[in-house]
Amino acid sequence: MAGAHVPPPPPPPAPIVSIEKLKRNGAHEFCGDQIADPQIAKRWQERTVRVLENLKVPVEDWGQHAISLLQDAAYDWWKRVGATIPVPVPWTTFEPLFIAEYVPDHYVDAKYEEFSNFTQGKLTLLEYRQQFDGLAEFGKDLVNTMEKRCKKFIKGMRPDLSSTLIIAPRADINDVYKKALELNEELIRKAAYEEALLEESHTVQSGPKMGHGSKRTFSAPSNSRHDKRAKSTPSTSVAVTSKSGQEKMTYRNPVCPHCNRRHAGECWLTQGLCLGCGWAGHFRDDCPTTQARFSPQHQARWVFLLFGGPCLPRVIVLRPRPTNQGSQQLDNSRDEHKLVRMHAGTYRSAGQ
Repeated sequence: MAGAHVPPPPPPPAPIVSIEKLKRNGAHEFCGDQIADPQIAKRWQERTVRVLENLKVPVEDWGQHAISLLQDAAYDWWKRVGATIPVPVPWTTFEPLFIAEYVPDHYVDAKYEEFSNFTQGKLTLLEYRQQFDGLAEFGKDLVNTMEKRCKKFIKGMRPDLSSTLIIAPRADINDVYKKALELNEELIRKAAYEEALLEESHTVQSGPKMGHGSKRTFSAPSNSRHDKRAKSTPSTSVAVTSKSGQEKMTYRNPVCPHCNRRHAGECWLTQGLCLGCGWAGHFRDDCPTTQARFSPQHQARWVFLLFGGPCLPRVIVLRPRPTNQGSQQLDNSRDEHKLVRMHAGTYRSAGQ
């Protein structure tokens, strides 16, 4: 009959969701045997909700499906708690009972406090964001807007990141995270560049690197001009004018704890080198460069300085003081002071 009303087709039957189907879509059974770690129970509850939503299961059936996933100790708990609850159990009844048993208030309070004080510290940016997102579930009132979430996320970063990102837009935390990654890469490249410059500077100043050692050993001197001697050159002082206008002496390098001198690079003493010339094979007291100062040429220079010209036509010879070992060795500071105190009336030749 024309114009007759056609009734709408009946709604499709609700899909039948079995435990196997829930598991195939990511749901897990909950045994309740790890009650010491409430985070496991919280993760299970969140996963179960997500699977039920994805399968478009009616909300009034969520409670029964969740109960079907309980096993062992967890199911024993439910038999005790749900004995007087009529079936089907609504989700609004099951969820609060489950949270109270397996995610207690003291755990939630501790996580809330942890999130309140959470900072990046030594975590990578990826680790920081993952833990930030996990803890934010316990402090939703602290980040209940995107601006608050971005602000707290930036504030908890390392100072070298947060000081730059503090003025970044806070409309999307994903954009903030992306900018933090880019800035972190720039800081890494800058640090690598500065380290390369410092290494190059050390190489130019000290020459090729030698092996490290803690004992003072003797070896044949190297023929290379760029040896270890350059690594322990004495530090020079620099006059610095303070704000008050007074000059004070500062040094480029601190006092070495090994030789008590100021120098750059590795210490000659720890390398087994002479503290006088930087060569290996002898100590400073035996240094040939030190003894060379008392050669005839050196003595003649002292005579010239003392008398203002060549001495009388007689040969003046200074013999170094013999040591206990019979070697010809001279105490530098004492004998040089003797030379300064000598004058024409007290000089003697070697034969006298």
